[in-house]
Order: sequence, then C-alpha cells, then structure tokens
Amino acid sequence: IEASTERYLDGLAGLCRLPSISAQRSALPETADAVAALMRRWGLPAEIVTAIEALSEHTTLVLWIEDIQWADPATIDVLNSLGQRRDPARLLLLATMRSSEPAVASAPLRRAHADLLARPHASQLRLQPLSDDEVAGYLDLRLGRGLSREIGAAMHQLTAGNPLFLATAIDHLVRKGYIVDSRDGWRAQVPAETLAGAVPASLAGTVTRALEELAGDERQAIEAASVVGTEFSL
Repeated sequence: IEASTERYLDGLAGLCRLPSISAQRSALPETADAVAALMRRWGLPAEIVTAIEALSEHTTLVLWIEDIQWADPATIDVLNSLGQRRDPARLLLLATMRSSEPAVASAPLRRAHADLLARPHASQLRLQPLSDDEVAGYLDLRLGRGLSREIGAAMHQLTAGNPLFLATAIDHLVRKGYIVDSRDGWRAQVPAETLAGAVPASLAGTVTRALEELAGDERQAIEAASVVGTEFSL
C-alpha cells in the first residue's frame, strides 16, 4: 500500500508539474492532432496512466468512456498506454462506440481498436438492435401501455430497433405535437402510420451531421456539456 501511495503521489506530482492548460490556452494549437502532440511533449498521457495504475493497484477502478468514436488523439494515447500496461491492477475499462458510423472513427482510433482486441485481456461485445418486445417495453415506460400497443410496431419498423433513433424519434414527435400528454395519459394525435411518416428518415444522421458542422468553439461547448450532464448552466 505504501509503494502504491508513492506511485500515486508521483503521478499527481507529475500532473502538477505540467504547464497550466488554462494559462497556455491562447498558445494551444487549433487541430486535435497538434494538441495531442503537445500533450505528449508535456508527458500528460504517461502521468495519467501512472496515476490510474496506482489507484487501481489495490482498489477496483472502472473507467467508462461513452461514444469513443468522438475521441481526440490525446485520449486515444491514454487508452493505448493503458492497453499496453503489464503491471497487475484491478482496472476495468469500458468504451462504447457506434459501429454503424465507421466513417466517424479516426484512423488512430481504428488502429487502437485493432491493437487492443489483439491483446488477451480485451474483448468486444456487439449489442443487437432492440426487439419488438424491447421497443414495446421502452414505450410502456415512457408513454404508457395503451399508446405502446398502438404505435409499438410502427416505431420498431421505423427505427429498426436502434435505441438512439427510437428515443430521438419519440422526442421529435412529442416536440412537434404528434404525441401529447393529456389528462388521460399520453395519446397520439394521428394514426400510427402517419406518426412514422412524420419522423424524417435521416433523423439519426441529422444529429451527427449537425455536430460535424458546428464551429470550433461551439463543438467545444457541446463536448464540455456532454461531460457535465443533461442539464447545465452557461
């Protein structure tokens, strides 16, 4: 434990010795690759890995990274370093990636993905689309069983069981007034077939394209918001 504590403190000391990112913000490069190169020069990935190794040597540590297809090169450096580590540790790293959008993933991420899967302690779990019953279960919880029975089949056919598309489609229909919350519970204003037609066919892709088209400062704000949570103050 004493040795582990020393390693952890060494890692923290290394992080504290790094130049202040906020103080250096005006001098930071504009591209993600250039920022990653600067982070490597500062030794940031190695210091982060050292601290994580120390934390997980005697205590179970779970790191969960969502939507890794958006990962910047510096984050991929840290993942690569963790994947190559040899010391024993109680560390579980979980990363989710939308494989239906391979064009989004960068070349470094694809290489890191292949390298990690080639190692004995890494595995990949491919999630299957939601079934008819699972779509109905989601709609039961969100809209009530009556409306779920009415629109469940149409929503499953429209979204092909994609959870993100399903949730976004329902948000769209509620926002546009096709589904309303009445005194007697949620109800559809139009037949189920019309509901499906009211959702743009490219709704899921629209979210991705909108993010890609944002200006640099807008993208940074969205990235920060994705870490903070669903609701936050500006």
